[in-house]
Amino acid sequence: MTVSDRAAAIWIGVIAAAIYVAAGIGLSTDYDYYGRLADAFLHGRWWLTEAPSWLNELLPCGAGRYCVVYPPLPAILSLPFVPLFPTAVAQVIAARIAGGASAGALYYAIRAYGAPRTYALAGALLSAFGTTLFFSSVDGRAWYAAHSASMLFLALAFAVAARGGSAFVVGALVGISALARLPVAFAAPALALLCARRTGTPYGRSLAGVIAGGLPLAIVYVGYNLLRWGTPFDDGYTRLIQGDVFFNHGLFSPLYLPRQLYAIFLQDPEIVPDTPFFLRPRFIGMSLFITTPSSGSSSRCARSAETSPSSPQARRRCSRSCPISSTAPWASSSLGTASESTRNRSWSRSRLPATVSSAAYGGAGRRSFSSSRSSFRSP
Repeated sequence: MTVSDRAAAIWIGVIAAAIYVAAGIGLSTDYDYYGRLADAFLHGRWWLTEAPSWLNELLPCGAGRYCVVYPPLPAILSLPFVPLFPTAVAQVIAARIAGGASAGALYYAIRAYGAPRTYALAGALLSAFGTTLFFSSVDGRAWYAAHSASMLFLALAFAVAARGGSAFVVGALVGISALARLPVAFAAPALALLCARRTGTPYGRSLAGVIAGGLPLAIVYVGYNLLRWGTPFDDGYTRLIQGDVFFNHGLFSPLYLPRQLYAIFLQDPEIVPDTPFFLRPRFIGMSLFITTPSSGSSSRCARSAETSPSSPQARRRCSRSCPISSTAPWASSSLGTASESTRNRSWSRSRLPATVSSAAYGGAGRRSFSSSRSSFRSP
């Protein structure tokens, strides 16, 4: 009996989510920003009425009101669990389910991208259990929960684009994902390119569809900012970094790049006696190539294709391995395997759009992948 790709993706997502939830039994988090915000939503509020000392990233937003700085998607995903569990537990359950379910979405995306089932399954397993997605989702604290939620919806956007689906749906999924991690929106142009190549439509038309799909979500976020800060702009982050030693050059600055690049590519783990394998992750993060060594395979694949253009066997090998290898940096970079500091790790995690863009370019522009909708069939 042959199982359709859609059914396989559902089963992979369900099983991975169950493993994630089981791995965190008995664990919750002190940083339940989203769980508390979900409870506030259920009571008709967008603000919290108290600000415990350990939740030091809550900001005043009115008399007796404290607002969560971060975008609200993880809180929305926590809504079904808040009536059943304490807010901290509701938040981590939502994070674990989203992180685990992303494996199924990613399998479906890689299949649509052109990889055989074995490779697609390997990529989904690599993402779910070979990157920081696993421990981040199980931990489920505020920043990690945001990336679990974002990963799920961006993987779905990737799958729809690779299948040659509606550009409007791709944009809507990117917009939903950005309601957890704002920089994910920068993946939209590359996904529009992939969608255009798969459907045979002009790029401008595809990009317009993606923008149209994401626009309602952008309006929602602007309205959320107006409610919280009285301005359409994300004033919360600007207020949050005031006096913060990690942002002594402002919110964005090229002066941060050297330490970021070092952490992303070169930072080694600490060697500490009496710890498992004598290794402990560094406080500022670790190299992507140490945390997920297979990340380097995509560049090797690309070099192989360039140096052996006349070899049909090399092209076939590349057409099978490139989609799967590209998922490694995508998954791991989305979860901050190489953060440059405790507060700045969220920016390094936001390398996700760049790696998605690279993967989408490969699928859209390389001859080894079909540019038509008919290249993907799901019974």
